[in-house]
Amino acid sequence: MGHPLLVLIFRRSNQSSTRIGFSITKKFGNAVHRNRIKRQLREIIRSRIKSIKQGYDLVFVVRKDAKETPYDNLDKAVHNLLKRGKLYKEGESSSK
Repeated sequence: MGHPLLVLIFRRSNQSSTRIGFSITKKFGNAVHRNRIKRQLREIIRSRIKSIKQGYDLVFVVRKDAKETPYDNLDKAVHNLLKRGKLYKEGESSSK
């Protein structure tokens, strides 16, 4: 499932918890830029983790356009992808 900033790949797993990963190519920039985006995405997920359904494997692939994107836009992109993928628990698809 795509967005201009991120791509979300997900599937149902046989585990009771949800595992989340991030993929950023070296073409994105040096380690400082890649780690900054990963830290921001981890914080966004940390704030939403209680609202995400259990039993899924999620991988967020960062697109090149996310390089200079403000935190709020990344947050909206994650929310949009989780909502479109129906990965929020029942009644918890709020913005935060």
